[in-house]
Amino acid sequence: YMKSILKNKALALTFICSTAFADSNNDFAKSHSAYNAKDYATAETLWSKLAADGNTAAQYNLALLYEKSENANTKNFEKAVKWYTEAAVNGHDGAQYNLGVMYQFGEGVVQDYALALQWYSMAAQSNNASAKFNLALLYENGFGTEKNLDKSLDMLDQAAKQGLPDAQLKLALMKIKGQGVTKNVDEAFKLAQSAATQGSANAQFMLGYMYLKGLGTNPDQALAKQWLQRAAHQGQQKAIDLLKGLNGGPSETFVAKQ
Repeated sequence: YMKSILKNKALALTFICSTAFADSNNDFAKSHSAYNAKDYATAETLWSKLAADGNTAAQYNLALLYEKSENANTKNFEKAVKWYTEAAVNGHDGAQYNLGVMYQFGEGVVQDYALALQWYSMAAQSNNASAKFNLALLYENGFGTEKNLDKSLDMLDQAAKQGLPDAQLKLALMKIKGQGVTKNVDEAFKLAQSAATQGSANAQFMLGYMYLKGLGTNPDQALAKQWLQRAAHQGQQKAIDLLKGLNGGPSETFVAKQ
């Protein structure tokens, strides 16, 4: 089934814990400076102290450091799970989402789709669009729960309306084919356009193809090439191959499919 989207990578930039102590705020600022300077040992030390004191943002950042660190001595999935769990229990939707991904793929824990579903559901309650998208995939495929296409479509639609490119692209493909939804190429075009303008290479390919074939819009080869080139610059192979055909090279038969 469609692979889960990437985890949230951004560090928490705000000091979430309700404390007025200036030294704690200062340590939090120092930890960010250390991380940006790739001084991961100092960042780990400072975040560890704040995390142990119950600061949710520090717990999340510490988990992210253990999961994503470029330093083999720092990278530790088990510690990442521990601190994601602490932050998730404290209501951090990014931690809830990332914890769901770790359970989904068995990183630092035994793979457990039911627990992945549970954490995604908690994050979705905070309107986390990425969690809604992954919930849509689990419901679609019956992983960790009974297959439920109505719930899948509801989560997918919500994530798309929140502007998540992966959700918009998947929904656009469904609307082009009339797969699980009413066929509507005009709506598919708008969804593909939104995802493409946000930088999705697959959506840029799809939009270029739609301009080329006049799907949901008037045919426009110039705009088709423009979007295909954007996708090709990101390494989207179908766009690269289609451009070769348009420019006189060997071509293949393409369908609007990812």
